[in-house]
Amino acid sequence: VQPVEEPQGDNGYTQQIKDLTEMLMRKLNQAAMKGQHVGTDPHIQTLLASLTALHPKLVTDIEDTERKMKTQKLLLEKIGTCQQARESLNKMREEHLEKV
Repeated sequence: VQPVEEPQGDNGYTQQIKDLTEMLMRKLNQAAMKGQHVGTDPHIQTLLASLTALHPKLVTDIEDTERKMKTQKLLLEKIGTCQQARESLNKMREEHLEKV
């Protein structure tokens, strides 16, 4: 079982979120430095709308990743149980061979 990683096809999506967030932070800082109200800046409103539109996919991806991590954890626990059972079986075989 390998660690859960970000799917390769979503790199553009995650990069888009990162880029939009960075642009929004720059615009917010610029507006603050100029003393402008961010509620009236059309660039900031557009960036917020773009990020808001991406939010449902982000939530879905987070939930999917959490589900995969939970599944991976359960599988690792089962592997551990199987390994313990194998060790016990091998020990019992050795004891049986010593008696025979």
